[in-house]
Amino acid sequence: MSKCFFFAAYGSFSIAEVFADRLLASVPLYYHVKFAILVWLQFPSNGGSKHVYKRYIRPFFLKHQAKIDRFLNILSKELTKFVSSHEDEIRFVENMAIRGATTANYIVNGLNQPDDSQANNAIEGPNPTATEAAAGLGTET
Repeated sequence: MSKCFFFAAYGSFSIAEVFADRLLASVPLYYHVKFAILVWLQFPSNGGSKHVYKRYIRPFFLKHQAKIDRFLNILSKELTKFVSSHEDEIRFVENMAIRGATTANYIVNGLNQPDDSQANNAIEGPNPTATEAAAGLGTET
């Protein structure tokens, strides 16, 4: 359970730091204090992360739970709309990532690149089997 407290405290600390980093970086000894706080949060003997969670994080989330739930519902709906309207682009990027990873694997392992027909299949998918072609399943219109 102490790991949950630590990661909740550390995650909250990291999110706050993203927004305040430029301001805080100019503070003398900021990184030393940050290191000390992270060490204090991590040690289970002093219960720093449990203290931060129970004193600050949990009350904040309980107070703002309805707002956070509304925000997450809106975000979920918008992401669903985005993904459904950009399915072709997402598939293209996925196929390009797979092709890039395959190429990198060949380069790292010192193997020859696959021939053009194999590389073409990585983007366009496998050729339909005779049964699929006869049934019209392998063709797109």
